[in-house]
Amino acid sequence: MGIFDTLLGSTVQGESVFNNVVYLNDETYADSMTIENAIVTGALRVVGDLNGSVINATTFNGALNGNATTANKVNHALNLEFDGDALDPFDGSAVRTFNITPEAINAVRRNGDTIPGPLTLNGVMTINNDAYIDSATIGDLLVNGGTRFVGDVNAGKITASSFVGPLTGNATSADKVNHSLAIEFNGSNQTTFDGSGSNKTVNITPTAIAAAPKVNGVYYGTCDTAATTQAKVVTLVNGTGFDLVNGAMVAVKFTNASASATMTLQVGSTAAKNLYQYGTTTMSSS
Repeated sequence: MGIFDTLLGSTVQGESVFNNVVYLNDETYADSMTIENAIVTGALRVVGDLNGSVINATTFNGALNGNATTANKVNHALNLEFDGDALDPFDGSAVRTFNITPEAINAVRRNGDTIPGPLTLNGVMTINNDAYIDSATIGDLLVNGGTRFVGDVNAGKITASSFVGPLTGNATSADKVNHSLAIEFNGSNQTTFDGSGSNKTVNITPTAIAAAPKVNGVYYGTCDTAATTQAKVVTLVNGTGFDLVNGAMVAVKFTNASASATMTLQVGSTAAKNLYQYGTTTMSSS
């Protein structure tokens, strides 16, 4: 008689130990058993402890205290939201695919996408590649790429290596101006200036425009040359830059009377010139 002949329709009391494979073909109640291997083809109900190396069955009914390599579903589902919009939860009971795209979460792609606008950013916006901006309000904008503004952009500060295009507003400085300055001396063009190139200096003197210098109307000087010296020298008192041009005037105070009937007069650094009285170089000694 085999062991199963003795167990048929019986109840195993206490703890039983089986060292070989046990086949349970019919409904079996086990209180406490230790089995090397068990193949269950019937309904095995365990009301106590069942210890086995491998237990094979078509179905296990009941709670599992331990880890399962797979499961039909999980007790705690995954809830996904796309920019606040809740989607159906995922618990593993069916195959699902969530396609997360910038458009799905109301975002834009990093390359090649268009912001429909208007866009409002309260912080600093940095653009590293080419971009087209139609309408935006930005705290500060830092541009490292080639950004093109085709609409209105309001920003606290826009920083870029260069700006290409017309500027509506005031620039603190510029390389050149659109309308140049032409400088003429008595109708003769001398130069033009538009701010380009290096700094330019134009020295406009009375001589350059064939005019007499004027300091309070007339130059004034004194002459301390001895009376017997024909070449008189005048030291200017109220100005410098006197030049011998038409219309130039100088008032001279002579410290000494002249003892010569003919004299020359040198004013400042100019060349000495003959003195005339009533159209002649001969004058009285007084």
